[in-house]
Order: sequence, then C-alpha cells, then structure tokens
Amino acid sequence: MTLRPASLTEAPVLRSIAGAGLANLLASVVLVGRNLLDGYYAARVSTDALASFTLVIPVILLLIGLSQGVSVAAGNVLSTRTGAGTPPSASFVRHAALVALGAGCAIAALLAVVAPAAMGLYQATPDVLDRAVTLALWIVAGVPVLFLYGVSTALLRALGDAAGAAKAATTGLLGGVAATPLLVFALPPFPSDPLIGIALGLQLGYATTTVLVALRLRRHGLLGGRVERAALRRDLADFARLGVPVTLTNLVTLGAAFVVTGVMANAGKETTAAYGVVSRVDQFALIVVNSVILALVPFVGQNFGAGLRDRVRAGVMSALALMLGCWALLGTVLALAAPRVAELFDLPADAAQIATGWLRLSALAFFFQGVAMTTIALLQVLGRPRLALACNAVQLYALLLPWLLFLARDDDPAVLYRAIAGSQVVTGTVFLLAGCWLVHRWSRQPKMSEELETTSVAEA
Repeated sequence: MTLRPASLTEAPVLRSIAGAGLANLLASVVLVGRNLLDGYYAARVSTDALASFTLVIPVILLLIGLSQGVSVAAGNVLSTRTGAGTPPSASFVRHAALVALGAGCAIAALLAVVAPAAMGLYQATPDVLDRAVTLALWIVAGVPVLFLYGVSTALLRALGDAAGAAKAATTGLLGGVAATPLLVFALPPFPSDPLIGIALGLQLGYATTTVLVALRLRRHGLLGGRVERAALRRDLADFARLGVPVTLTNLVTLGAAFVVTGVMANAGKETTAAYGVVSRVDQFALIVVNSVILALVPFVGQNFGAGLRDRVRAGVMSALALMLGCWALLGTVLALAAPRVAELFDLPADAAQIATGWLRLSALAFFFQGVAMTTIALLQVLGRPRLALACNAVQLYALLLPWLLFLARDDDPAVLYRAIAGSQVVTGTVFLLAGCWLVHRWSRQPKMSEELETTSVAEA
C-alpha cells in the first residue's frame, strides 16, 4: 500500500501541532533518556570517566548540528514543495540520501584529524583527556549513519508522517539503548576503555532507525528512483541555499558550547562533572519543546508554501501556548527534584551542591531557551536562514560568552551557570516580543493568492 503525504494545510491547527508533537514526544524521550543513561553509565565507571564523557559533549553536539544542516534543508524544501502542490519524488529522496552520505563521510574524515587537536586545548588531566579523545574518535566514525538518520526522519516529518518517524525512531533508538549497557559492562569489546561501548550503542540505534525509516519511505513510494541530473542540480541548489546557513548557525552554537565546556573544565573536575549532569538533564527538560518544534516546522513549511499566512500565525501561537503550559509543569517538578536528581549520579558533595543550584536555574530558563530555538527554526523554514544565523551569533557572542568569561574570574564556580541562564532569559524574552510582532505584521499582509490576482489585474 502506498501512503500519501498528509496535508497540513487543512487540518485543525492546534490538533495538528499537538498530535504531531505527541507523536514526536516518545522518540524525544527515548533520545534524551539515552543521553542521560550514557552519562549515568559513565558515572558508574568512575568520576574520571564521567569527566571524560563530558568533554566529548561538544563533539556530539557538533556532529548533530552538522547533520541538521542537511536534514533541516531537505525537510524544509520537501515540506514547502508539498504545501505548494509539488508532489514529492523518489529522486528527491535519493538525492537527499546521497548528500547525507557524502557529507557524512567527508566530515568524519576531517574530524578524525581535527578533533584530537581541538580537544587537546582542554586543561584536563592526561588520563581524562586521553579517554575523551578515544571516545570522540569512535563517535566520529559513525557520522555517515547519523547523517542518514537525520535526513530520513526529517523527510518523513516533512511528509506529515510524524507518527511514522516517531515510531521508527523509538524502536531503533530503544534497540541501541538496550544494547549499550551490555557493550559497556557485560560484553565490552575493548576492556581497556568500556566507554567505547557508548559510541557503539549510539551507532546501533541510528542505524536501526535508518533502516526502519527506509521501509516507511518505501510505503510512501519514495524509496529508489534514479538520480536525475537536472533535478539533482536543482535539489543541490536548494540544499545549499538552506543547508549552508543552517550548518553555520549550528557551528556558531557549537563554538560557544566548546568555550563553555572549556570554562567548566578549567574550573575543576567537580565542576566539569556537575555540568555534565546539568547539560543532560537540561536536554530532558527540553524534550517537549523539541517535540513541538519538530511538529511546528513541517506545519509552517506546508502552509507557507501554500501561502496560508493566517494558519502560519495560528500555528506559531499554538506552539508557544503548548510550550508555556509545559514549562509551568516541568519547571516546577525539576526545581523541586533537583537535589534528588544530582544524587542519582553519585557526585561528590561539592559537585552535587553545584549541580543542584544549576538544575534550578535551568528549570527557570528552559522555556526562554525554547523560544530562542523556535525563533531560529522558524526563520529557517520561512526562507530567512541568514537572519537566523545573525540572531544566533548575536545572542551567543554578544551576550552569553562575555558574561560567562567575566564570571569565570570569580573563585566560586557555582556562579558560572548564572551567565547561561541569564542570557537565555534575556534573549528568549527579546525573541518572543519581536517574533510575535513580526509574525502578526506579516500575517496581516495580503495573501499570496491575492497578490497574484492584484498583479494580474494591474497587468491587464
């Protein structure tokens, strides 16, 4: 049976976003839960192992950010074309897969050389740094699979098949989650460094999901097809137009993450371990935000392609309302449970105290972080990726890093996360006010169909 792309231009707005968001939620829980478990496994090995795993966080974020450059571009192009009435083709999927595979192999080869030298800038103990470099190289080896995973799931969501993408991701990632403790503790392939089992578990989950998504795309009639030169040039141009700014935006973010991790590493092993815990719990707090964004982007893409500006505005407002409600609930739970969460990682007393305070700041600021993430994603899907790049660079390098480096001069490492939380609140508030005004103004302009009709009458 061949599935047809789901139309997001006619269904009820709130129901479309909430339904797709719920479908994405389970996969997001598994993804973030896996990251939490990886940190927990590293902590069970030793505190040094957790510190080593924390130093690899920027590398993991870098790889995810680079993969998003291709996957976001492919998903946005496909959703916009679908909304404009251009049916998806098997050749488009083939072209996206070729770009993902080629880019993944090239980046893996480059990072295999660059990553060890870059991580050598951390002022960590030799044992911690050596284990981090080894783990990073094994994670880099799985980049092509990560790229294919990102592109394939993005294409399914762009087709309006959020349920299919979530089901495949949940099943595939759970397979990797189940295998990881065996690889780390029971059957370590390299007993000298059980952390390598974490990298192998990651790759297994991504590979399994990619196979399941490919089967789903086959049901859509989009698996296979020949590479068409004319279509390939057009698709590559669209990928580059959106993908390059998206990649640069993510690199700007990851450059800041590299500096933040370096500041934490220079503040001592306890601070590094505490930041490793907080960064993973923060990802868990953002799962609802990520799920809503994953639902909002294809909705906006299809309706933007169809010229339905009122539905775009309604979709954005509905998404923000969902995020606000979840913030009130999850933020309260995280703030109250912060001491218990810190204890789960068996941190030393000083590190646990720092982590508790940082977790409460994260609970306060994560809605504003979600607003900033939503703004960047909307600018990208609405065809303004360069503006998204500029906004992201300003919020990180004009506000966050100067304030963080200023506070790093203090002898008390507990103050460092105040810079992160404070910048998230400020930039989130600014983006919220400016974004609502711009979307409202844009939605009040004539519809595309009315513009075309007015132009035709004037020409006649």
